[in-house]
Amino acid sequence: RSPQTTEIVVSNPNDATIYYTLDGSDPTTDSPVYSGPITISETCTIKAMGVAPYYGNSTIARAAYTIE
Repeated sequence: RSPQTTEIVVSNPNDATIYYTLDGSDPTTDSPVYSGPITISETCTIKAMGVAPYYGNSTIARAAYTIE
C-alpha cells in the first residue's frame, strides 16, 4: 500500500476553522483542526465540518477513500 494525501477545499471560508475525523465519526470542535494535506495510509472515511464566527457549524462533508 502506498500512502496518499488529500486536501480539504473550502469554497467560502469566512474565517472558518475546519475540524475533521478519519474514523467515520462525526467531527466536533474537539476533533483535529485541518491545517494542510492529510496523509491516508489505509481505507477510511474522512468527515469534515467548518465552524465560523456568527455562522455556526456547517453541514458535515464526507469522502470515502480505499487504499489497496
